[in-house]
Amino acid sequence: MTLYFSKEKVVAQRASWVVATAVMQTPELIDPFLKKLIQYLNQDGHHHAVLRNGVKVLEFITIPVANSGQAVSLFFRLLADPNQPIAIRCYAMTVLSKIAVEEPDLKQEIVLIIKDQLPYASAGFRSRAKRCLKTLEKL
Repeated sequence: MTLYFSKEKVVAQRASWVVATAVMQTPELIDPFLKKLIQYLNQDGHHHAVLRNGVKVLEFITIPVANSGQAVSLFFRLLADPNQPIAIRCYAMTVLSKIAVEEPDLKQEIVLIIKDQLPYASAGFRSRAKRCLKTLEKL
């Protein structure tokens, strides 16, 4: 995680893949670093690989209520930003959908953002949106 949080961009990019792969296999590894990770991702200026793998990590865990406020604002910002790569926006959409299961008040806002972007979206975004909207409809 020290390498992931490194100021050297190439080191952080390479470490981000390792972190994402490790957390996909053993999700509890990220627990001691969760708060710092969310704060780190909320900062601007990260390479897309660092941001993509950081958000991907959060897709595989359950975000505790104590950290959900910062996480929700991060994911809404990423999902609504058309300049973000599709993968980052899709991971953000999935995490928001998972959070909405615990906090149903977010459902309408998530649905509005997703539906607003569908007419201009790529096939990958539309596919993920279809699954997320189906999950949100069940709430």
